Amino acid sequence: MKKGYIAIMLAVIPWGLSFLNTKIALQALEPMTLTFLRFLLALSLVGIVGIVTKKDLRIKKEDIKYFLLAGGVGITVYFYFENNGVKYIEPAAASMILAALPIATIFAESIFDKRQLNKKLIFSGIVSLVGVLIIISSDISIEGLMAGDGLIGYLMMFAAIGAWIIYSLSTKILFDKYPQFTIVFYQFVFGTILAIPFVLFENNNFELVTSTTVLNVVLLGVFSSGVGFFAYNYAMKHLGVSKSSLFINFIPVVTIIASYFYYGSLIGMKQIIGGILIIVSVLMNKEEKIIEEVNDRRSIVE
Repeated sequence: MKKGYIAIMLAVIPWGLSFLNTKIALQALEPMTLTFLRFLLALSLVGIVGIVTKKDLRIKKEDIKYFLLAGGVGITVYFYFENNGVKYIEPAAASMILAALPIATIFAESIFDKRQLNKKLIFSGIVSLVGVLIIISSDISIEGLMAGDGLIGYLMMFAAIGAWIIYSLSTKILFDKYPQFTIVFYQFVFGTILAIPFVLFENNNFELVTSTTVLNVVLLGVFSSGVGFFAYNYAMKHLGVSKSSLFINFIPVVTIIASYFYYGSLIGMKQIIGGILIIVSVLMNKEEKIIEEVNDRRSIVE
């Protein structure tokens, strides 16, 4: 259980920092070109590890559609929306939107598994959502939301939430059939390949690429994509999809703190209060038993 909590934090920290890495890299690269490069790097690293450790990467033909769904939606589609969202709004604001993921995932999973929701889990999710709303209220106004491309950015982030729910549920189906390494490897394979058509229609000006751009792409590929996805898959398997998704509420906290050090943005009292509520919402479920089980006999074609 403790390893599951360590794993989820190893995912959340680089994901929180990734909004800044993405914002910086997007100054020179288009959204899907950035997605392709970061996952091509991550895939290369994962492939090397697989060769060195002689991992068994064989999968059944009937399961390819689930790997394709997880990789295509969880990587290609998700990062199409997220990167475009970050392009239009600030990193901290973009990360805050993802705090809606826990509530959305909990309800989606309950429908998928046809089970009754845990009241404590729902309450903690509401507490975390209130915390995020408090943080957002300190930075976002109706006038600011409707101005410029801000609205497009927020809509993109909400669309990313839908893609992530599909990714989480489709990955859960594969847990008892394949090792974690195999699952992540093929998600990277399909996600990277499916990003290529998008790249062909983008107009990149590679003359703008600097050493800073390259550094941020490397950070995204190695830590956010490589370490982050492995850690999150490990956490989902040991903590469950719903509980793991609760920890995503730490992402805006990490992003806000990082933004302070990078941009020099002061953290206000509302942000502090909201951050405390987010942390409390996660700690409320720290000792609770896992509320869902992967059904050993669940049909993967149902």
